Amino acid sequence: MTLEENVLVIFGLGLSGYFMIYGWYWYIRSLKFYYRRNWDLTEDFGPTIYKADPGDEDNEASPKLKFLVFLPMFAVLGTIFFVGLTLGVLGVIPRYEP
Repeated sequence: MTLEENVLVIFGLGLSGYFMIYGWYWYIRSLKFYYRRNWDLTEDFGPTIYKADPGDEDNEASPKLKFLVFLPMFAVLGTIFFVGLTLGVLGVIPRYEP
């Protein structure tokens, strides 16, 4: 591997690790928050997530949709990307050579 490839791999690992940690952080915090409030999913908590056009308040995800769909999906996808890159770096998954 050349130096440029190593830098890209390290950058990819750091970025995917950040998304994984961020997703799990907010999902675990929201679990604690709603558990302490007897699973009242009408209270909004966490980062603002939009279903479509960012900035339009009509497209803002409801607290229930955010907790049940978006936050778990963000955490799981971040984990999949991180594990995939890590396994690729370790050589468990072979590199694609066109």
